Amino acid sequence: MNDANECQILITVLDILQIMLMSPSNARSWTPRVKQIIFDEVHSIGNAEDGLVWEQLLLLSPCPIIALSATVGNPEEFGSWLASTQRSIDSEERNGLIRGDALESFKVQPVGYGRSHAGYSSCCGTC
Repeated sequence: MNDANECQILITVLDILQIMLMSPSNARSWTPRVKQIIFDEVHSIGNAEDGLVWEQLLLLSPCPIIALSATVGNPEEFGSWLASTQRSIDSEERNGLIRGDALESFKVQPVGYGRSHAGYSSCCGTC
């Protein structure tokens, strides 16, 4: 199947997902069905070329995100950074810079190699 609006599983690259999320007509048709987004290579958020796109997608995603990376050197620090990004957005929302209904809080729960992810379903609430 090649129709992103009808798919149950969407495998895509950052730039295409950005276009899909930022296009109101596309977003209305498929985002209500999306229950999880899986981002691989999330460590590349630090790259100058892709960093802004990563940040936009993390904030625009309509559902919980699973962020994968085999090479994040300090997952706890990375998780703290993600949580601080949400606090910054919440602050901008209070100051009227961002619409309140455009954002949902997200929880960061690092799961390292060899650690159980049994608590994941309670973390995201939609599993």
